[in-house]
Amino acid sequence: MAGISAFPLVPDTMLGAFGTEISKVAYSDILAGQAVQINSDGLILPATASTQKIIGVALYDIPSGTEGAVRVAGVAKCANGDASTAITAGAVVTAGTLGGVVALTTGNYLGIALEPIAGGAQGFVLIVPGVNTEGA
Repeated sequence: MAGISAFPLVPDTMLGAFGTEISKVAYSDILAGQAVQINSDGLILPATASTQKIIGVALYDIPSGTEGAVRVAGVAKCANGDASTAITAGAVVTAGTLGGVVALTTGNYLGIALEPIAGGAQGFVLIVPGVNTEGA
């Protein structure tokens, strides 16, 4: 579809090649690919449970006290946080105990697996974080 003058095409570089990022300061060390949550001071830290306010995935290692990029919408490569349980394509995922993704059974969600992700492996997830009533 071609753009029109009132609604010109938005280049990929404007929104990021695979999604939208925000820059936040880390409360504690965060590893690339970890799910992150936000605390009441607006700082980010690893998300390790589905009951937390999960906002996205760290794009690279972010040491405590420094600013780093978090993918809050779009596609990100995530690690399966359960070494023995596979995630099926299309499954809704959340943060697991180590900051990787696991299939959602209850709580807040992070996104949707775009491909099967074997236990302990990595795969692409469509990041569409949301908070349900359990985490509100």
